[in-house]
Parts: sequence; structure tokens; C-alpha cells
Amino acid sequence: MDFQELSAKFKQFEGPFPEEALLESVRNQVQVVPELLKVMRNTQENPQHVIDRDDYMMSIYAMYLLAQFREKEACPIIVDFFSLPDEKAMEIVGDMYIEDLGRILASVCCGDISQLQRLIENPDAQELARASAVEALMVLVRVGEKSRDEIVTYFKQLFAGKLERRRSLVWVSLVSGSVDLYPEEVSAEIDRAFADNLLDEGLISMGNADEVLLEEKEEVLDRFFKVSQYSLIEDVVREMSESQ
Repeated sequence: MDFQELSAKFKQFEGPFPEEALLESVRNQVQVVPELLKVMRNTQENPQHVIDRDDYMMSIYAMYLLAQFREKEACPIIVDFFSLPDEKAMEIVGDMYIEDLGRILASVCCGDISQLQRLIENPDAQELARASAVEALMVLVRVGEKSRDEIVTYFKQLFAGKLERRRSLVWVSLVSGSVDLYPEEVSAEIDRAFADNLLDEGLISMGNADEVLLEEKEEVLDRFFKVSQYSLIEDVVREMSESQ
């Protein structure tokens, strides 16, 4: 397999969905992983070069493939990419795929949340990416790679000072995740976040947290595990074809 020929099918945004190229990549995982890691390193180190050459899609396909492969070596590279202080990462990824970033991060971290924590706690990183890293923690709970109590303990640390008290989507993601996991341990912290105007109440309201606390904890968690959309990237062809 010639990776250069294969990658040429991925690079341009315009054109037919490269299903066969993706399937060939999956069939040749061992051979393509080092090349995909090179693509992501180049994207992280030279984002403007990627933008100028219109290589957007190669980077996006690489992230999805590495996520399906559960390639842990990709995690710090992707975190570094989304830690860039300007908007180049979002210009490359775009709104079409950012909604899956939490699932991608959960897939490549392989249960080691240290890189996710680094992204969440970095005030200079992309706000949407930081919020997605919080969502990645929820994915790990949903799929059984982290316990609910372990993640709630970390959420308490974020509420207590590890997350800067500045209005952002990160706070929305933190409170939303806490509500989904039943917020009994952090209810006072949630109230304080609303009082300090750290959340956009068009995205989440104080009533959400208060209403959940009126339910039984087991019912809330059962709903989270049964109907939550938090999941790993498992079928790159299906995932990406649905986003087209």
C-alpha cells in the first residue's frame, strides 16, 4: 500500500466521500498508524501550512482513524494541537466535526486522563476543545473505563479552583456533566457558578441541576448509561459519512 496515493484521496474537502480509502486504512492499520501520527504532528507544528495547502481533510480523517485504532500516542499530539492559542485549530477542524472531539479524545487517551486534564486546565487553549475534553471524561464513564466517583472527584477539583472562574463553555460542559452524573457532591458549587455568572443560561439553567436532585440517583445514572450519546469512535466510515 502506497500511503501517499492513499492520502491524496483524503486531502481535499471537495469530492466524493473516500469510503474505500478509509476502509483500506482500517485494513492496513499497522502500516498506516505511523503515517497518520506524522500527519497529526505536522498539523500541530505547522497549522498554517496545512491551511495554505488545503490539507484540512487529511488531518480530520487522521484524527478519526487514530481514534478508531485507540492509538494512545495520538493523544498528546491532538491535545497540543487544540492547545494552540489562536483559531487555527478550529479553522482546520471546523464546526462540522468539533462535536465529535470529546469522543475522539476519549478514544485516544485509552483511560489515561492526564492529557485531558492538561487541556481542560489550560486557560489559553481553545474553549470548545477544553469543553470537549470534559465531555471525553463523560465518555470514559459511560464506557466503563473510569468510575463515576473518580470523575466527580476531579470535577470537584475544577469547581474548587483548577478551572479559572471566567464565563466560558468549559463551565457549561462541567455543570452539564455533573448533572448527568447526579450532582449531589457539587450542588453548592453549581449554585455558586450560576451566582457568579459563569454559565450561559441559554445553554444550561439552574433548574436543570435542581430538578435532577429531586430524582433518585439510581434513576439518573441509569438514564445516563442507557440513553447517553457519549461513546467511543468505533466505525470511522459510518461516523464520517453521517457528517457529510
